[in-house]
Amino acid sequence: MLAGQARWAQARWSLDARANLSLLPALHSLERRIGASLSLRASGARDGPFIAHAETPFVAIDARGAVDEHLALDGAAHFVATSARVSDIARESPFGLGAARLEGELRQARGTTAIQGQLVARDIDALGRPVSLSGPVTVSLTDDRFHLAAQLAAPDDAPALFAQARLRTELSYDRRRHRFELS
Repeated sequence: MLAGQARWAQARWSLDARANLSLLPALHSLERRIGASLSLRASGARDGPFIAHAETPFVAIDARGAVDEHLALDGAAHFVATSARVSDIARESPFGLGAARLEGELRQARGTTAIQGQLVARDIDALGRPVSLSGPVTVSLTDDRFHLAAQLAAPDDAPALFAQARLRTELSYDRRRHRFELS
């Protein structure tokens, strides 16, 4: 299920771990989204900078930032998340979703985890035509709510069907009431 190695010293720490998510029924929905296996490599100073790389069959994430003396995030962490085929993660999409890259910052403060980034989604197969979309994305997560907002646009050289295409979306999920809101 979980195998790895962790090293802790006075000033530095490191972690190299692998997990088989399919062995825990409670993680079944996560496994469907990101794949059955997870590998994580991270290292850093006990009270200072860190680097991390996490990878599953469907997504890879590289991050760097800093932690405080309690190993909590100290300021913003820069990250890059990539997927060769987003349709593997977002199976509900009515369109085929190809490669995507999200680059930005992750912050934690006062019970909120927030992400601000720039998304580039390539090879979207919409209405039988390929198109790319890019633009800003924001995400916030609290104990009560998950919120996602995006404003994506097609490039200037998009096929005629998608010339000047814009996609603006907001999705909220009330975690206590288990209800979605989409606009």
